[in-house]
Amino acid sequence: MPFITAGVARRAVAPLAALLLVALAACGTPTSAAGPGADTDSDTTHGRHQPIPTTEADWKPVTDALGRTGKFGDGNTVYRIPLPRNDLRVTSGGVAIKPGLSLGGYAAFAKYHDGVMLMGDLVVTEAELPKVTDALQAHGIEQTALHKHLLQQDPPIWWTHIHAMGDNPAALAQGVKAALDATAIPPAAAPPGQQPPVDLDTAGIDKVLGRKGTADGGLYKFTVARKETITDDGHVLPPTFGVTTGINFQPVGGGKAAINGDFVMTAPEVQQVIQALRKGGISLVEVHNHSFTEQPRLFYAHFSTPTSGPSTTVSRWPRRCGPRWTPPISNPPADLTVPAAAARATAGTGQSPRYQLRSAVRNLRANRPHRTGRHPYGTPRKARRVLTPLSYPELLGGATMTAVLEVLLMLAVPKWRRPGLIATTAAIGFLVPAGWQIVLKLTHSYEFYTDLPLKIFPISWQDTGSGIATYTVRSLLLTFGPMRNQPARDVANLSMATGAVALLVDIYLY
Repeated sequence: MPFITAGVARRAVAPLAALLLVALAACGTPTSAAGPGADTDSDTTHGRHQPIPTTEADWKPVTDALGRTGKFGDGNTVYRIPLPRNDLRVTSGGVAIKPGLSLGGYAAFAKYHDGVMLMGDLVVTEAELPKVTDALQAHGIEQTALHKHLLQQDPPIWWTHIHAMGDNPAALAQGVKAALDATAIPPAAAPPGQQPPVDLDTAGIDKVLGRKGTADGGLYKFTVARKETITDDGHVLPPTFGVTTGINFQPVGGGKAAINGDFVMTAPEVQQVIQALRKGGISLVEVHNHSFTEQPRLFYAHFSTPTSGPSTTVSRWPRRCGPRWTPPISNPPADLTVPAAAARATAGTGQSPRYQLRSAVRNLRANRPHRTGRHPYGTPRKARRVLTPLSYPELLGGATMTAVLEVLLMLAVPKWRRPGLIATTAAIGFLVPAGWQIVLKLTHSYEFYTDLPLKIFPISWQDTGSGIATYTVRSLLLTFGPMRNQPARDVANLSMATGAVALLVDIYLY
C-alpha cells in the first residue's frame, strides 16, 4: 500500500473531499431507519418493511452460536458483530495493514415482520475461500459479491459479501459460524481499554472532509450514510448493514498515512467518482455491487492512497460536482486542492450561467446509465435507462421552464395573446408537472423514471404521465374558463401544443 507524508496528507484528502460532493451528496450523518419508539414494522404507505427495534436478549442465540458479541446501531434495529482478521499479517506496497484499515469483516442482523435478515462481509485468504464458499452454500447463505479491497497484497486476500433471510436467527448464525470455522479467525478479543493516539493531523483532515472522524484502535475513520432510503426486496436497510461510504487512515510512522476505503454510489455517480479519483492520483481497486436487489441500485468503488503528490490545485471549492450535489461544508479552506475533473463540473469556473445550464442538461441526459436486469415483479425487460427522482430545486426549475416556454409559444400565436389565457396556461404549465413530480418523489416511484432506449426520443412513464396530466387538466380548465365560448377544436389545439412543450421539457431536461 503506497503511503503519503503528513505534509501531503491534508492535500491528498482533498480529492476525497471533492468526491464527497459527488458520491456523498445524497449522504449525511447516519440516521435511524426506525427509532426505538417505533411500534410498527411495516411502512404501509410505500409497501416497505421497516426493521424492528430489538434487545440484547433477542440476539443471544446468535452470540452463543458465534461465540462473540456485537453492538446495536440505527435505533437498536441492527445488531452488528465485528469479525476482524487479527490473525493475518498482510502487507500491501510494503506497508503492514492493520485489521481496522481493511481487514475487518462483520455480520449484521435485523428483524422484520417476515423474518430475520443477515448481511455481512467475510475476509478470507485465497486458500480458505473454497471451503468458506462451500460452508455458506451448504447453509443457504448467499454470496452476493467477491472482490478485493487492496492492491499488491501478500498473502492474497478476498472479501465476500453474504446475505440471507430466515425465521431462525440462530440458524443463520450457525451458517456464519460454519464459514468462520473454515478460516483461521481467532476468538473474539476484548477491546483495548484506552484508544492509542493517532499520529495524524486529524483536525486538518476533519476540516477538509467537512465532518469529524472517529479514532478506532490507532486509526482514523469516517463513515457516511446516504440520505435516500435503501431497500432490499422491500426491506429497508439501515446504514449499519454496511450501505455506507468508509474512509480509513492508518498512521505508518513519522506523520505518514495509508488510506483505504470505498464510496457507495448510484449509477450516474460512478464515472464521476472514478475520474475524480484518478485526477487526484488515487488508485482504484474495485468497482462492484454488494447486493442483488437493492433499490436504488448501489455500486461501491474501493480505493487506496495515491502514489504521487498532491492533485491539481484550484482556487475555489467546487459548489457542484455534477448537476445534483452540494458541498458538505459551507466555509471550506481557501487552499484546498481538488481534482481538476471535479473542478470543471463545478460552479465558480468562470463559465456563463447559460453555458452551465446547457452543460447541466447534457449531463442529466448523459448520466442515465444503461442496465440490464429483471423488473422487481419478475417481468423480463430489455436494457433501459434509469434516472432517480429529482431534487426539489431541479423539479421546480423544470416546471418554471415549462411555464416560460408555454408563455413564449402563446405570444407567438396572435389569437392566444390574451392575458387571462396566458396566465391560466402558465399556471397549469407550472403546477401540474411540478405536482406530478412531487407525487412520484413522495411515493418513491423510481420505475416511472425508466426510459425507452432511444437516443432521439428517450421517453419514460414519468415523461408520459406529465404530458398527459398537463393536457387533461389544461383542457378541462380552459373549457370551463377563459375559452368556454370558443370551439372545442381551439381548446384542443392549445392544450396539445402546450402539453407537447411540457412533455418535451420532461424528456430532454429530466
